[in-house]
Amino acid sequence: MILSIITLRGCRSWIKISEQSKIIITGASGLLGSTLVDYLRRERPDYELFCLYNTHKIDFNGVKNLKIDLKDSTRVSSLEEINPDLIVHCGALTNISYCEAHQSESFETNVIGTRNIARLSKKANCKLIYISTDSIFDGEKGDYSESDVPNPLHVYGETKVKGEEECLKANEDSLLLRTNMFGRNFVSNKLSFVDNVIKTLSEGKEFNGFVDAKFCPLFVGTLSKYIIDLYERDQRGIMNCASSEKLAKFDFVKLVAKEFGFDENLVKQSSITSVCGDVKRPKDTSLNNSKMLKVLGIKSTPTMLDMLQSFKKSIENKE
Repeated sequence: MILSIITLRGCRSWIKISEQSKIIITGASGLLGSTLVDYLRRERPDYELFCLYNTHKIDFNGVKNLKIDLKDSTRVSSLEEINPDLIVHCGALTNISYCEAHQSESFETNVIGTRNIARLSKKANCKLIYISTDSIFDGEKGDYSESDVPNPLHVYGETKVKGEEECLKANEDSLLLRTNMFGRNFVSNKLSFVDNVIKTLSEGKEFNGFVDAKFCPLFVGTLSKYIIDLYERDQRGIMNCASSEKLAKFDFVKLVAKEFGFDENLVKQSSITSVCGDVKRPKDTSLNNSKMLKVLGIKSTPTMLDMLQSFKKSIENKE
């Protein structure tokens, strides 16, 4: 691919795509990975996609589907022959309770796997976008900026912090996106948080929403667009990629109930401290997204209601 950097007075550098670019997407069978693939196929056919998966088989049409264990450094290194322009590293173990119970596996996947991908990106001389999380913070302050020091409360958060460090150590052209997301995985039958909300309420059962746990989630479709927009603006370093709207998980669940036509009275207030298990979870992981808004040249992200409507439409389009 031939690309050029255009620099205008008072403007940031932009990557101009002049031939088909090659993108490797890890975790392509996951929530974000599968959505990103779908977005690029529909909206950005100028990209050639190489989709990596491990345990959950994928079969996207019009793209290269590759089964690879990211912990296998030799196999990962061999991907250099693709000559990628961008690697979006979505692959990770993300279930907090599972990571706590399987610490060695979590470290191998989220840290060693990330190290292998980061070294590949450096070897291939390409951009790396690492999908991090708001769970790297202890939740005591909220409204975290890119300069705030991570202080994770659990193993998952610890492995994601180490993953960030591996990326920055191996490739100075890395972009680390700290985020939180909601949506549906149309590739596997794995239920996301919002899927569990919909399933529970659709069965007429009560759902407990935390009034003391606050976050700024993005719809995965919106996040997918932002990922590519930030790549084409040649961003690097750390960036919060989050909604402009901060809300408690209780309020988020109420919005889901309203948008999908469920009985809002089924949504009950609860506290995050009442969660069963030994894993301590942060209360306020809201992220300040002012840097992202400035780079993208927008005043705000879509409202939570708008994103939920987009989410609902994506479900209807798949049915």
